[in-house]
Amino acid sequence: MKKIVVWIAIVSMLLGLTACGQQATQSAYPGTMTELVEGIYRNCTQQPEFALGDPTPIDTSDAFALQSYLGLTDASLVQEAVFSEPMINAQAYSLCALRVAEGKNPKDVAQSVLDGVDPRKWICVEADQVRVGVWGDTVVLAMVSSDLAPNLADDLMTAYSKTVGGDLEVILKK
Repeated sequence: MKKIVVWIAIVSMLLGLTACGQQATQSAYPGTMTELVEGIYRNCTQQPEFALGDPTPIDTSDAFALQSYLGLTDASLVQEAVFSEPMINAQAYSLCALRVAEGKNPKDVAQSVLDGVDPRKWICVEADQVRVGVWGDTVVLAMVSSDLAPNLADDLMTAYSKTVGGDLEVILKK
């Protein structure tokens, strides 16, 4: 009888330790941010009706670029980032993806992006759809004018979810 009780106790402890270990893991996107943006475009039901350049790396050491694309002033928050915008800038459209630096909280970084980004950065046009999504160690910013496509920012967030293969942890709106 004592042996059965001991074995039950051992199995219970092992199951408890295994469950706790699984809860502590954080998702990490395995690809580059360029691959993430390309995947979002492949999975998006609406395609922009204008020419987009290839996803372009953001030089995080350039304070102006960091602020302009991501609304951030602290480069230490970002490990890697890219943007995708029209080749001719008369459209209010921007899709950016960033990998959060190790040890930084992705949800806090996403809030900083939302708070700092300027949907009127194009001066003559404005993005009225601003969404910031978080999954694992990645943050995606979508800014779109409704004149270009209704609900495109929401569709980009849905495509982001499909690309990473899981529900987004948070979607912030402005």
